[in-house]
Amino acid sequence: FTKMVHEDRNRCWLVNGRQTLAQPTSPCYEVLRQLGVHPVKGTRGGASEGVPSGSRDFMFYSQFTFTLERMRKNSSRLKIGVIGNRRK
Repeated sequence: FTKMVHEDRNRCWLVNGRQTLAQPTSPCYEVLRQLGVHPVKGTRGGASEGVPSGSRDFMFYSQFTFTLERMRKNSSRLKIGVIGNRRK
């Protein structure tokens, strides 16, 4: 997934003049949130597991859950132009 974001062949990720993404997993997290998937509290890895201190990267969680209510609430953000001010 990170390779797809970095290559950005269809100009989906690097919008609004961005040249690079500081956190390349953030777009993945945003899409998952829009689809109702979110990390389970208390399942984030710790320093003993090699998780960098201060990192907010969602990839360090070991469990995720799906909530239909969250999906319904967030799915409107999937429309073009809603996130990142991208217009077609």
